[in-house]
Amino acid sequence: MIGSSCTRHPNQEWTSAAPRAVWLAANWALELAFKKARDDNQILFGSEILSGFGSGLTLMPRGSADRAFTKAFLDCFRGLEKQLAPDVIDFRERVFYEFKTEGFAKEGARQLSGYYRIAAGIVAEIGGPPWKQENAHWMPPETMLLPGDRNKQICTHITNYSYSKGLILYAVWQGATTAK
Repeated sequence: MIGSSCTRHPNQEWTSAAPRAVWLAANWALELAFKKARDDNQILFGSEILSGFGSGLTLMPRGSADRAFTKAFLDCFRGLEKQLAPDVIDFRERVFYEFKTEGFAKEGARQLSGYYRIAAGIVAEIGGPPWKQENAHWMPPETMLLPGDRNKQICTHITNYSYSKGLILYAVWQGATTAK
């Protein structure tokens, strides 16, 4: 399923994104691409939830337009054992995004479905516009350099919204790179 549309150099090869340093850097690059495309205060990234709010408290994005709804939503959007942390919570468009490698596509699709089920329950309880997966339209650049390792490139060409909207799939190449 890995697409041929990402420009591949002869000395590049697919490499594992399993090491924590690789997938964290890939997620960070995708977060930065999202922020660049949509620089507003209606976004909360999973890395913001996981890095420092370990007390179970989730803080709203700074400058949120509808602070009351955002706070109520985040207060309800908690796991029983572990804080739920979609890679992107977009409060303006009311959508979630999840970043996964191809081998975790089914898991990512299940996670997204679960987030939307939980969001529907929250909206039924506290009100507000619905969260709809079909409204997820953002697509990252097809290729990006992996932050911290200019010898690796992220390819998102395998993302296929006919499978699961909001599920950003990527692979990592190693070797000489020239990202678009």
